[in-house]
Amino acid sequence: MMSGFAHNSSSGTTTLSEIMRVRRAISPDNSFWCFAYATQSGFREFELSVGNEFWNETKSRWLFGIDYGRTDPRALREIAGRANTEVRIYDGRFVMDRAGFVPRRDFHPKISMMENTAIGSQAIVLGSGNFSYNGLRRSIEAGSATIAATKVDLNEHIEPVRSVFEELWKDASPLDDIAKNY
Repeated sequence: MMSGFAHNSSSGTTTLSEIMRVRRAISPDNSFWCFAYATQSGFREFELSVGNEFWNETKSRWLFGIDYGRTDPRALREIAGRANTEVRIYDGRFVMDRAGFVPRRDFHPKISMMENTAIGSQAIVLGSGNFSYNGLRRSIEAGSATIAATKVDLNEHIEPVRSVFEELWKDASPLDDIAKNY
Protein backbone atom coordinates (compact mmCIF):
# COMPACT_ATOMS: atom_id res chain seq x y z
CA MET A 1 0.00 0.00 0.00
CA MET A 2 1.43 3.35 -1.04
CA SER A 3 0.04 6.75 -0.11
CA GLY A 4 1.13 10.33 -0.45
CA PHE A 5 0.71 12.96 2.23
CA ALA A 6 1.10 16.66 2.84
CA HIS A 7 1.07 18.47 6.14
CA ASN A 8 -2.48 19.61 6.63
CA SER A 9 -3.52 21.38 9.83
CA SER A 10 -7.23 20.71 9.33
CA SER A 11 -6.78 16.92 9.01
CA GLY A 12 -3.84 16.69 11.40
CA THR A 13 -1.68 14.96 8.80
CA THR A 14 2.03 15.45 9.41
CA THR A 15 5.23 13.56 8.77
CA LEU A 16 5.09 12.36 12.36
CA SER A 17 1.45 11.27 12.08
CA GLU A 18 2.39 9.21 9.01
CA ILE A 19 5.33 7.64 10.84
CA MET A 20 2.98 6.76 13.70
CA ARG A 21 0.33 5.38 11.31
CA VAL A 22 2.86 3.13 9.61
CA ARG A 23 4.29 2.08 12.96
CA ARG A 24 0.85 1.02 14.18
CA ALA A 25 0.21 -0.85 10.94
CA ILE A 26 3.28 -3.10 11.06
CA SER A 27 4.35 -3.11 14.75
CA PRO A 28 8.07 -2.94 13.96
CA ASP A 29 10.79 -4.50 16.05
CA ASN A 30 13.53 -3.02 13.88
CA SER A 31 13.89 0.49 12.43
CA PHE A 32 16.37 2.57 10.45
CA TRP A 33 16.12 6.36 10.42
CA CYS A 34 18.10 8.64 8.09
CA PHE A 35 17.85 12.41 8.39
CA ALA A 36 19.89 15.34 7.18
CA TYR A 37 19.78 16.87 10.61
CA ALA A 38 18.16 16.59 14.03
CA THR A 39 17.11 19.12 16.62
CA GLN A 40 16.28 18.82 20.28
CA SER A 41 12.69 19.87 19.55
CA GLY A 42 12.38 17.12 16.94
CA PHE A 43 13.67 14.53 19.37
CA ARG A 44 11.25 15.68 22.08
CA GLU A 45 8.26 15.63 19.73
CA PHE A 46 9.19 12.19 18.45
CA GLU A 47 9.68 10.81 21.95
CA LEU A 48 6.36 12.25 23.15
CA SER A 49 4.67 10.47 20.26
CA VAL A 50 6.34 7.07 20.44
CA GLY A 51 6.73 6.75 24.21
CA ASN A 52 9.14 4.55 26.12
CA GLU A 53 7.81 1.36 24.57
CA PHE A 54 9.38 2.34 21.24
CA TRP A 55 12.85 2.51 22.76
CA ASN A 56 12.33 -0.68 24.77
CA GLU A 57 10.70 -2.76 22.02
CA THR A 58 12.27 -1.54 18.79
CA LYS A 59 15.89 -1.80 17.77
CA SER A 60 16.73 1.46 16.03
CA ARG A 61 19.62 2.73 13.97
CA TRP A 62 19.94 6.44 13.25
CA LEU A 63 22.05 7.93 10.48
CA PHE A 64 22.38 11.71 10.63
CA GLY A 65 24.33 14.40 8.88
CA ILE A 66 26.22 17.14 10.67
CA ASP A 67 26.71 19.20 7.53
CA TYR A 68 27.20 22.90 8.28
CA GLY A 69 26.72 22.18 12.01
CA ARG A 70 22.92 22.12 11.72
CA THR A 71 22.39 19.01 13.84
CA ASP A 72 22.02 19.71 17.54
CA PRO A 73 24.56 17.55 19.42
CA ARG A 74 22.14 17.32 22.36
CA ALA A 75 19.61 15.55 20.13
CA LEU A 76 22.27 13.06 19.02
CA ARG A 77 23.25 12.33 22.63
CA GLU A 78 19.61 11.95 23.69
CA ILE A 79 18.88 9.45 20.94
CA ALA A 80 22.12 7.55 21.53
CA GLY A 81 21.26 7.35 25.23
CA ARG A 82 18.02 5.47 24.64
CA ALA A 83 17.71 1.68 24.78
CA ASN A 84 18.31 -0.35 21.64
CA THR A 85 19.80 2.50 19.62
CA GLU A 86 22.89 3.09 17.58
CA VAL A 87 23.74 6.48 16.06
CA ARG A 88 26.17 7.10 13.23
CA ILE A 89 27.13 10.21 11.31
CA TYR A 90 27.42 10.25 7.54
CA ASP A 91 31.02 11.08 6.58
CA GLY A 92 31.44 12.31 10.15
CA ARG A 93 35.23 12.19 10.44
CA PHE A 94 35.67 14.18 7.24
CA VAL A 95 33.02 16.79 8.09
CA MET A 96 34.43 17.22 11.61
CA ASP A 97 37.79 18.22 10.16
CA ARG A 98 36.34 20.90 7.89
CA ALA A 99 35.88 24.54 8.85
CA GLY A 100 32.15 25.21 9.13
CA PHE A 101 31.47 21.47 8.89
CA VAL A 102 31.32 21.77 5.10
CA PRO A 103 30.68 18.32 3.62
CA ARG A 104 32.23 16.92 0.48
CA ARG A 105 28.70 15.82 -0.48
CA ASP A 106 25.53 17.08 1.23
CA PHE A 107 23.65 14.45 3.24
CA HIS A 108 20.00 15.39 2.87
CA PRO A 109 17.60 12.41 3.34
CA LYS A 110 14.44 12.26 5.41
CA ILE A 111 13.63 8.56 5.64
CA SER A 112 12.01 6.29 8.22
CA MET A 113 12.25 2.56 7.54
CA MET A 114 10.51 0.02 9.76
CA GLU A 115 10.41 -3.75 9.82
CA ASN A 116 8.54 -6.44 11.67
CA THR A 117 11.03 -9.29 11.38
CA ALA A 118 8.63 -11.93 12.75
CA ILE A 119 6.17 -11.52 9.89
CA GLY A 120 8.53 -10.07 7.29
CA SER A 121 6.60 -6.83 6.94
CA GLN A 122 8.46 -3.63 5.99
CA ALA A 123 7.48 -0.02 5.48
CA ILE A 124 9.08 3.28 4.57
CA VAL A 125 8.12 6.92 5.03
CA LEU A 126 9.95 9.30 2.68
CA GLY A 127 9.37 13.00 2.99
CA SER A 128 10.73 16.48 2.98
CA GLY A 129 10.66 17.01 6.76
CA ASN A 130 13.81 16.81 8.85
CA PHE A 131 13.99 15.41 12.36
CA SER A 132 12.94 18.74 13.86
CA TYR A 133 9.67 19.94 15.34
CA ASN A 134 9.01 21.96 12.20
CA GLY A 135 9.88 19.08 9.88
CA LEU A 136 7.86 16.52 11.80
CA ARG A 137 4.81 18.66 12.66
CA ARG A 138 4.68 22.33 11.68
CA SER A 139 6.26 23.27 8.34
CA ILE A 140 4.65 22.68 4.97
CA GLU A 141 6.08 19.26 4.12
CA ALA A 142 5.08 16.35 1.91
CA GLY A 143 6.02 12.77 1.34
CA SER A 144 4.86 9.23 0.81
CA ALA A 145 4.41 6.14 2.92
CA THR A 146 4.67 2.59 1.63
CA ILE A 147 3.82 -0.60 3.43
CA ALA A 148 5.09 -3.57 1.47
CA ALA A 149 2.25 -6.05 1.23
CA THR A 150 4.09 -8.38 -1.12
CA LYS A 151 7.65 -9.35 -2.04
CA VAL A 152 7.15 -7.41 -5.28
CA ASP A 153 6.25 -4.27 -3.27
CA LEU A 154 9.30 -4.77 -1.08
CA ASN A 155 11.65 -5.22 -4.02
CA GLU A 156 10.17 -2.33 -5.99
CA HIS A 157 9.53 0.34 -3.34
CA ILE A 158 11.66 -0.33 -0.27
CA GLU A 159 14.74 -2.35 -1.14
CA PRO A 160 16.17 0.15 -3.68
CA VAL A 161 16.18 2.84 -0.98
CA ARG A 162 17.17 0.63 1.92
CA SER A 163 20.14 -0.90 0.09
CA VAL A 164 21.69 2.52 -0.59
CA PHE A 165 21.37 3.61 3.03
CA GLU A 166 22.66 0.26 4.33
CA GLU A 167 25.86 0.93 2.37
CA LEU A 168 26.10 4.47 3.73
CA TRP A 169 25.59 3.08 7.25
CA LYS A 170 28.59 0.76 6.88
CA ASP A 171 30.90 3.68 6.10
CA ALA A 172 29.42 6.17 8.59
CA SER A 173 31.22 7.28 11.73
CA PRO A 174 29.95 5.97 15.07
CA LEU A 175 28.72 8.90 17.15
CA ASP A 176 31.26 8.12 19.86
CA ASP A 177 34.08 8.79 17.38
CA ILE A 178 33.04 12.41 16.88
CA ALA A 179 30.78 13.38 19.79
CA LYS A 180 33.48 14.87 21.97
CA ASN A 181 34.55 17.35 19.29
CA TYR A 182 31.13 18.15 17.85
